[in-house]
Amino acid sequence: MPEDIIELEVLGEAARACDVLVKRVRGRVARRGATAADLSQYAASAFESYVETLLSALLAAASRHEGGDVDEWVRKQFHDGLESVGTPLRQAVSDSPHRHAVAQGLQQKMFEAEVMLRRALRVRVAQGPVLGERPSDIHEFRRKAVG
Repeated sequence: MPEDIIELEVLGEAARACDVLVKRVRGRVARRGATAADLSQYAASAFESYVETLLSALLAAASRHEGGDVDEWVRKQFHDGLESVGTPLRQAVSDSPHRHAVAQGLQQKMFEAEVMLRRALRVRVAQGPVLGERPSDIHEFRRKAVG
């Protein structure tokens, strides 16, 4: 089925993006002299980028997905994506003296991600699924979520 191929492709991209994010944060943790603010900001920015990419990919896949539970599929995959990145990120910073500050920044970004998801799904339902949703739409959701 084409839908299965789309789902596998989207989930594969999300897994690769997660791996890249964790490697980058580990690299930053390994650097000497990084401050708590620097490390927190870096990890939060990397996580935010991952979330935007994941949500954009899921919404694009949803626009090609048929069936009644499309929003539930997006929600489940999004939450699975957040969970799959959360544990490795916590492990990546576990030996850092700044782990508490980083964890707080990531927790804030997780709350913002949930708001982004809810708003994106509301807009999607209101507008109906649109083929080829633009990545700029995700930035609009993010801007509204934090502003």
